[in-house]
Amino acid sequence: MDEAAGDSPLGIDQASFNAPARLMAVSDRYRSRFALRAAIQAIPYIGGPLDTIFAGLGGSWQEQRLQHIINDLTRRLDAVERAGSTLQPSEELFDLVVQVFDQVVRARSIEKRLCFSNIVMRKLLTQTPWKDAETATRLMSQLVEDHVRVLVACANAPIGEETFDGLRVIRLGLPAEPVGLSSMPPQLEAVIPQLPEHTLRLLCSELVGTGLLHDEGIGRWGSGALEIFSTTETTDWFLGWVTYQEDTIENA
Repeated sequence: MDEAAGDSPLGIDQASFNAPARLMAVSDRYRSRFALRAAIQAIPYIGGPLDTIFAGLGGSWQEQRLQHIINDLTRRLDAVERAGSTLQPSEELFDLVVQVFDQVVRARSIEKRLCFSNIVMRKLLTQTPWKDAETATRLMSQLVEDHVRVLVACANAPIGEETFDGLRVIRLGLPAEPVGLSSMPPQLEAVIPQLPEHTLRLLCSELVGTGLLHDEGIGRWGSGALEIFSTTETTDWFLGWVTYQEDTIENA
């Protein structure tokens, strides 16, 4: 690897992108603004905790989130480097990593942070367009880890029959067997029992809005909207990014 890249496994000069230092600089500016701190502290009940967060604790949390993904990428890319692969710094690489790191410091969930790590790994190890990686990153930034869990459940559903022939279909809130359908699709509530039905319905609605799920229920066997869902081509494409592992290298 180019020595100019320093110790970064991504080939990026860490002196040119020191995210933790930038995060702490924000806290330093806040601590120096006494009028703003006084106004924050005056907020009833939450003023004290907010002041503590803005004065440094928040920056520390963000730094820990960033360090988590850096550690994960370092561990995974070390194996790639030992295998003899090289990575040259590029503008596209820098832009992707900055985009990912900006989302990582906002992500409290470890699972969501690992989704971003998977996106970076797939781009570095497969012949995929930079724009696809950037699109997957933007899409993941709009979602939470529970969206991904729903997509995985739908993608693992068995291939349907009859009207749903060739489709992976899952149902939500349909306990009775509709007339004209001999076998029912699996029930999402049973696959993800940790989440209540209203939460699952909201997640599915949001996924339909992004094109990651298709609502098959409208007008079928008397069922209504948001009761039967199928995966789309975009589902498979997106999951290929956010669930990527090195032992499933693809060229698409």
